[in-house]
Amino acid sequence: MKKLLIALCGLSMTAAFADNFKIGYINVDRVMAEATPAKTISNAIQTKFADQQTKLTQLNQKVVADESGLIALQNKASSFEKLSKADQKTYKEKNEVYAKDKNNFIQQYTQYQQQVSATEQYALNSFLKQSYEVLKTLGSKNDLDLVLTSNQLVYAKAKYDLTDQLLTQIDKMDVSDIVKQVQTGPVAPQAPAAQASK
Repeated sequence: MKKLLIALCGLSMTAAFADNFKIGYINVDRVMAEATPAKTISNAIQTKFADQQTKLTQLNQKVVADESGLIALQNKASSFEKLSKADQKTYKEKNEVYAKDKNNFIQQYTQYQQQVSATEQYALNSFLKQSYEVLKTLGSKNDLDLVLTSNQLVYAKAKYDLTDQLLTQIDKMDVSDIVKQVQTGPVAPQAPAAQASK
């Protein structure tokens, strides 16, 4: 989410500095950590994927248990051929289950990551759009010529820090539409064109 104010402050440093040139800066880390709307959106994303994350954790535990069972059988002998016929049969059966469970976990985890990424991207873009208007208003109100993010600075006096002002304004933002879209909207990745055309 650090992209937030970097994108918002996309102003060039090549401007000629005049005597009355006015600048300000925003501490991006503070905004992302303290802004109520950012926390609200983040909580909505976590809530949306909580059940899916729990299922993935359980599936991962099963994969680990499957693997432990295979290792326990392997430790019975120095090689597969030295295992008893019964243990060899059990090993093959357990190995099939392990491979199936592992593949299932990988597929579900990949889908989960894609869905979370798409949701976060949607939320970030929507939040940026609203925040940009807040920043423009703040810059205009303070008659600023340039606003930077703290990660673009080596040093700046505290009097140029606009973070508290920005937080006050951002905290007034209504992000209920973003939260609703996060909770109910189509955020899953689109099917590949070849598959979609079938």
